[in-house]
Amino acid sequence: MKILVYLSVLLTVIGGLNCGMIGFFDFNAIESFICNPVTLQIVYCVIGLAAVVVTLAVAGVFGCMCGCKNCTCNIKEAEKKEEKADNK
Repeated sequence: MKILVYLSVLLTVIGGLNCGMIGFFDFNAIESFICNPVTLQIVYCVIGLAAVVVTLAVAGVFGCMCGCKNCTCNIKEAEKKEEKADNK
């Protein structure tokens, strides 16, 4: 799952930079590399889906992504640990 999120972040950054280049310089970098309109539309769909995955990852749907064993990144997990400590 971690690889999917990192790949999605990469694709979202590429898509964002491409949008910025279109806005500032009227240059579409992705379109200059991909000439086939069907393939171009598929690439744009994949970048859009990647943005959805990144949004869900930021919202915490996939859980903590830091990989540490004693993670307190997620507020709910931290609250549960505090409750367990209070009960002892």
